[in-house]
Amino acid sequence: MSHAFDLDTRVEVLADGAFAATITDRWNAIGNRPNGGYLVTVCLQAAAHPPFLDPLVVSAFFLRPARPGAGPG
Repeated sequence: MSHAFDLDTRVEVLADGAFAATITDRWNAIGNRPNGGYLVTVCLQAAAHPPFLDPLVVSAFFLRPARPGAGPG
């Protein structure tokens, strides 16, 4: 049985280097928007697929708040 965080950070491989994910509202924070750490984890799930290497350090800058829902597909 998977933990809710594992389920909510899944990504779907669409093509070589293309991924889709659904951002849930289960991990909302201030302003009722998804937590930044949660969003970075979704990105790291995609980065775990070849041909990407395991990142040593990760940082992120969000240009605007994310919204829950399905991502590009």
